Amino acid sequence: MIEEELAFARSALQQALEFLPDNALVGFVSFGTQVQVHELGYADMSKVYVFRGSKEMTKEQVLDQLGLGGIAGGRRVGGAPGQGFQKGVVQGGGFPNSGVSRFLLPASDGAYIIQSLLEELVTDQWPVAPGNRSLRCTGVALSVAAGLLGACMPGTGARIVALVGGPCTEGPGSIISKDLSDPVRSHKDLDKDAAPYFRKAVQFYEELSKQMVSQGHVLDLFASALDQVGVAEMKVVIERTGGLVVLAESFGHSVFKDSFRRVFEKGEESLGLSHNGMLEINCSKDIKIQGIIGSCTSLEKKGPSVASTVIGQGNTTAWRLCGLDKNTCLTELVQGFDQEAAAVVMARLTSYKMESEETFDATRWLDRNLIRLCSKFGDYRKDDPTSFALNPSFSLFPQFMFNLRRSQFVQAFAQLLQAPHDDAELIIRDRFPVPRLVVCDQHGSQARFLLAKLNPSATYNNEGAAGMDVIFTDDVNLQVFFEHLQRLAVQSS
Repeated sequence: MIEEELAFARSALQQALEFLPDNALVGFVSFGTQVQVHELGYADMSKVYVFRGSKEMTKEQVLDQLGLGGIAGGRRVGGAPGQGFQKGVVQGGGFPNSGVSRFLLPASDGAYIIQSLLEELVTDQWPVAPGNRSLRCTGVALSVAAGLLGACMPGTGARIVALVGGPCTEGPGSIISKDLSDPVRSHKDLDKDAAPYFRKAVQFYEELSKQMVSQGHVLDLFASALDQVGVAEMKVVIERTGGLVVLAESFGHSVFKDSFRRVFEKGEESLGLSHNGMLEINCSKDIKIQGIIGSCTSLEKKGPSVASTVIGQGNTTAWRLCGLDKNTCLTELVQGFDQEAAAVVMARLTSYKMESEETFDATRWLDRNLIRLCSKFGDYRKDDPTSFALNPSFSLFPQFMFNLRRSQFVQAFAQLLQAPHDDAELIIRDRFPVPRLVVCDQHGSQARFLLAKLNPSATYNNEGAAGMDVIFTDDVNLQVFFEHLQRLAVQSS
């Protein structure tokens, strides 16, 4: 991270400290080539524990090096993930014992210390060889922070707020090598399984997510860089813990500054963040639970209400929600439906299928999917079309699909010209003997075959409607023919 970006990040953190409640516990971990855990409770001087960025460390190794190996709160009692925690030892003041308070201090006591650390904080001083990327051990830093919180606050709501300025290039969780000549993996590389670091990084973050979910803690990611930072690999731990993700071009950009401030704000502008929740469903014996879609993790609680088919997080009746906000609602799927986004997704998918599948009928495919959606989410009585109604969250989607199916993206002009030929071939295929097909152009020599069979509603014998072609024929049109038929049928003999 360059000095200018570090200054922006420092300013955002200093501002965030002012919004924290006085009793909120705060810790500080910095990282680059190595990870530095700052001991805030040591007031005499700045004391730091350093971890190698290239080495993967277990939770027990982290706690032993920090001198927290004997804290009971860091040990988990058996049971399902996220259950059976022993609380940390708490003194009369309401904070963990002296071993833990070395690293976590109340905001009222630790604000000045952290302000001093931020002012002293500089960019990574380890030299970077020409043609190489800066060393950044994001994975080890998150693992150390998770281990520290696991010892200090097991089963108690806590958040790791990670400010990342580039891709992880060192240790577990790396997404790219140090050599600048190696490009960062693209979507095509992920699709073709040609990203050598991807699977190993995802596996590392999956293990980290299990640890954080069992502790009841959340990971928030604020990434500000022009290059990729590895969100695809970190997605699993952020989703399972219910964390936040904010991507910006710079720590000085308004997207980052305003979003970061809102996380800590109070009042009406507050996000209403909550922590370490659990959702359990108990229902009648005839009702089965397929699963939940959302930022939660299964607690693997089996029971007679578990359905055999799974949707989202299934095979359980209880889930851990490490992070929630005031808009979190896992019971109302319809209210979270974005009609505009769904229309864009359908348009892009239709375009892709039209390019990649030769026999793809876009109109029929759109119609089938629209019918399927309306049948699942509409309110109606069976076999009563007049009773059909859609939730307001879906009300505009049929209009979007109607305009999409008749747009130039789906109904190409070439298809309009080809349609009569396809219809003619379909008719001929079912006829025997095979009829004669005459293809003619207007005013062409073959047009006489068509004109001889037309119903001449405008001829030289009448004043046809303006703009209509006159057909030169002595035959009467259908209207005149029917009028004569009526007159002759009703006249007396």
